[in-house]
Amino acid sequence: MAEKLGRKVKSVAERLRYMRAQYRVSTSKDEESRNWHDELDDNEHAVLEERFYRILQELREGNITNSWKCVLTSISTRDWAAKLLPLIPIRVKHMLASPRQPTVSELKALEWKDTSSMGVYFWILQKLHNPMSEESHIYVGSATKYGWELAGRQLQHERHEAGPKLPRRVYNLKTRKRRNWTGNFHTLPVVDRISDESQEVMQIRRLVIVAEVILTTWLGGFWVDRGEQQRLHSLCPWHPITGNYCGLCSHSPLSLDYPTLAEQAKSGDCD
Repeated sequence: MAEKLGRKVKSVAERLRYMRAQYRVSTSKDEESRNWHDELDDNEHAVLEERFYRILQELREGNITNSWKCVLTSISTRDWAAKLLPLIPIRVKHMLASPRQPTVSELKALEWKDTSSMGVYFWILQKLHNPMSEESHIYVGSATKYGWELAGRQLQHERHEAGPKLPRRVYNLKTRKRRNWTGNFHTLPVVDRISDESQEVMQIRRLVIVAEVILTTWLGGFWVDRGEQQRLHSLCPWHPITGNYCGLCSHSPLSLDYPTLAEQAKSGDCD
């Protein structure tokens, strides 16, 4: 490049570093100046719905069990949007409708609700072997276990009882607590139980899991491996991912039948 420009390598390198620094400052100012709490404009609404419809349709046609296919096709795509989109925080909606992938700093700015409600969450992980690396990993999960929910799910992760099925020594789990780690859990949709009736609880659990898969796909949260994971990863609106994070989720929950209440009680399984 330097030769084509007729410049010295050192001069070009310094200029590139300067341009990169200016871009970061500009991006930071744009993020600070924007009011993320404003309602979405008409264009953002249209983009949000179009992306939602596309992902849901692709999920219906993908590698899912017959039980989940029945769940996804039980109501129209528009009805699913009416159920799920109002549950997503305004700030997250702005990110999902954006023409660019959210940055790690934007994701870290999202709130964590320490609640006993069910919902979808994510947290950021970084490689231990290279602490200077800017690359982060995103793990999206759901909290649907009765008596645990979001607060309990966080506790499970802190105890290393749940999470990505990858070597623990590779990752520094970033938790909300000030222990040996730093960082936050972050909440996506939160769903309150209207009653403790078993059928009502199961319906909410299914709703939360569908939201989990859609948002994992949307945010590029699947670990690119092969087959279905690779296909789901390609459905991210910003594919190919160019940001400084990549997905860690190893599979879609829709590829496994959700256990009944009796099966959960017997096995003690969580999400």
